[in-house]
Formats: sequence, structure tokens, C-alpha cells
Amino acid sequence: MFTSLKSRLWLTYALMIALVLGAVGIGVLLSLRKSPLVYRQPLTQLEAVVNSTVSLINTNPNATGLKSILKSESLKTKTRLAIYQPDGVLVFDSDILPGDRLTLSAPLDASAPGEVRFTDDLKKRGWLYTLKPINDQLYLLAAGRLPRLPLLLILRDELFTPFVRAGLLAMLLAVALAIILGNWVEAPLLKLAQQAAAVTRGDAQPIPMEGPTEVRQLSGTFNEMVTKLNASQQSQRDFIANVSHELKTPLTSIQGFAQAILDQSSPLPDETRQSARIILDEAHRMNRLVMGLLTLARLDTGMTESRKEAVDLEALLRNVLERLAPQAQSAQVALIDRIELVPEIMADPESLSQIFTNLIDNAIKYSKKDGKVTVTCQQRGSELEVHILDTGVGIPLRAQARIFERFYQIDKSRRGGAKRGVGLGLAIASQFVKSMGGIITVQSEPGKGSDFMVKLPIE
Repeated sequence: MFTSLKSRLWLTYALMIALVLGAVGIGVLLSLRKSPLVYRQPLTQLEAVVNSTVSLINTNPNATGLKSILKSESLKTKTRLAIYQPDGVLVFDSDILPGDRLTLSAPLDASAPGEVRFTDDLKKRGWLYTLKPINDQLYLLAAGRLPRLPLLLILRDELFTPFVRAGLLAMLLAVALAIILGNWVEAPLLKLAQQAAAVTRGDAQPIPMEGPTEVRQLSGTFNEMVTKLNASQQSQRDFIANVSHELKTPLTSIQGFAQAILDQSSPLPDETRQSARIILDEAHRMNRLVMGLLTLARLDTGMTESRKEAVDLEALLRNVLERLAPQAQSAQVALIDRIELVPEIMADPESLSQIFTNLIDNAIKYSKKDGKVTVTCQQRGSELEVHILDTGVGIPLRAQARIFERFYQIDKSRRGGAKRGVGLGLAIASQFVKSMGGIITVQSEPGKGSDFMVKLPIE
């Protein structure tokens, strides 16, 4: 879920905000634990009880009635009342349980009325109390158990709403900041990823230096790599094109002289005729290799003159089948036409003819005797789909991923001898299909044949 840079930034900010608000909230609660603000109401009640009780005592100076007054007021106000001497000696306590005896430091000081005071009893329970002098010899103490609920009430009534508002505002700012920072960092990384993927296609371009320092450094390194890679690829393309071009002339001469030897009217020794035929076959094969290299070099450099015009694919496929019929008949392979009536497409007819000639030629070449090559064509949505199915030896799974690579041959010992391919036909077909915005794939099972599929856009 949180896989993108923006979502992770936002999540990080959200966690930081939650932690900060939580820490601030705990700090506020701890600081309020002994604050007069928290205990204002219980302290006011204690002050009122101690004042009213002192007034009752002063109006009834009889010492024998003092304990009954304290017990009565304690029950009525639910407040603990006690009499202490200035040196901290307990005279009377309305709470008679021994474990509830308060621990007060002597001497007692009642000079600051209204001050929040805390103490513990022998059971380590907290108490809130206040003192008021009755006379010069006695102090009246009013105490209540240290309340716990005010902290929760303050948190709920006083702190929750502002904390929620602050949290929501912080979250909105965090989202905005995450989007800004995410775009700043993510945009150049996305461009880098796109161009890195383009490296495998051989058309990567340098990217602008944007984003943080680290991303700019990465972009600079990538641009340097792309520049060197493009220069290397261009050098290779130029080398292949130049060498292929230079080989055309001597190959043409070799073919011509070998053919002239075979065409002589005078009888030739069998060895000489066989040698001349081998020379001619190999020269033909070398010529196909050179022409394939030249075609690929032109495709790589964009030098091919690809013209687009309305093409009747149905007629073009049937024309290819008609041209390859003698080859199929010689190989004892049946050509089956299952081509449907389809709309015209905008494409280069020569490139299309070369694509399907290569594919059907391969299907015939590697089909078994008395096998079948079936060509289908039908419309699927906005695309035309062509299948060339054969009943040949098939292609191993490990080889299917590489079948469109240049010079890749599954088995150089396959039948075909001097006429076997040079490993460029499928690479050229793949390049032509890609240049037209289509795709080419293969599905095959060893021993059961192969299915080459070409998808081409109609427009």
C-alpha cells in the first residue's frame, strides 16, 4: 500500500506528528499533575469546609464538644478533619483507621491559605489538604483523597479539541509537504527509470539534472553512461554498415565467377563442379547475411525509407503464400489459408511482405514432412492479428525468450545445410513490427510446432 515515495513521506510525517502530539500531551498532563488549575474545585471545597468548621468551633468553644463537631462536619461534608498542634502532633482525626494516618512535616505552616498541598498516608495513598489555625495552639486540617478524574476531564474537555485541530492542520500541511517533496525527488527518478528502461531498447537519452544533490549526481552518472553507450552503439552500427557495404562487391564477384564456372559449356571434373557449387551456395548465404546486416543497420540508424500507405493485408498474405508455394511443395508441407476479410491498414507494404515472408519461410523450413503451415488473419478491436502456425519441431522454452535476438540460432545442425538461416530473419521481422507500432510473440512446444503471432494497429 505505502510503496510510493509520496505515501512513505506522508506516513513518516504523520507518525512524527502523532509522536510529537503524544509527547506534548503527556508533558502537559505531567505538568498539570500538581498544578492548582487541576485541583481548583476540590481545593475550593476544602477551603470552604475548613472555614465553616473553624467558625463552628469558635462559636462553640467548649472543648468537650470539639470532637463531635469534627465528626459531624466530616460526615456531612465527606471531608477528613483533624486537629494538629503546631509541632505536628495529632490531637484528633476524624479518620480513625491507623493505616490512614497522614504524614505531615513539622512544624506546620498555615501562612499560605489556598496553597495546594500534598501528602501521603501510611498506605502511600495521596491526599490533598489545607490548614487553618483555630488559635495559637491548634490547627484545623481538612483533607481529601487526591482526585484522579480531573486529569482525564481536562484531557477530554480542554486538550482534546485543540489537539485534534492541531493534528488535522499538521496532517494537511504534511500531505502538502509530502507532495511537494515527493514531486521534487520523484519526478527526476521517474525520468531516470524511464530512460533506464529505454537502455534495453537502445534509445535512451540523457535526462535533465533536477532534484536533490544525490539525485542530480545519479542523473549525471546516468547521462555519462548513456552518452558513452550511445557512442559505442553508434560506432558498432557504423562498423557493421561499413563492413557489410564493403562485403557486397567481393561477394557479388564470387557469386558471378562461381556461377560462370557452373555455366561453362565444356565439361568440368566432378570435384571442380562440386567446389564451385559449394562456393556459390556459401556466397549466397554470405550475401543474405550481408543484406540482413545492412537492413538492421538502416533500421537502427533510422535510414530506412519507410512509407505508409493503405495496405490490403489479406491480399498481401495470399501473395506471400503464392510465392512460397513451390518451396512448400518441394518440402512436402501443406499451406493452409484461413485469412479473413479485414480492413486496410496504414503500413509499409515492403516491410510487411518481408515480415511475413521470413515467418512463413521459417515455418516451412522447420516443419516436418507432410506437415502443415496455417496462416490466419482476423480483426480484434483496433488491431489485426496474424498467426503463422506450423507442425514443426517446435522451440524449447529456454530459447523462446531469445528467438528474436540477432544471430541467435537454436540448433545450427538443423536441416537446411548451406541454405540454413543466418539468425537475422526473425530479428529483422521483430524490428519491422516494432517500427510499425505492433508486437510479435511466439508460443511453442517442442515436438508440436510453433505459433508466431503478429499484432498490428489498423490506423
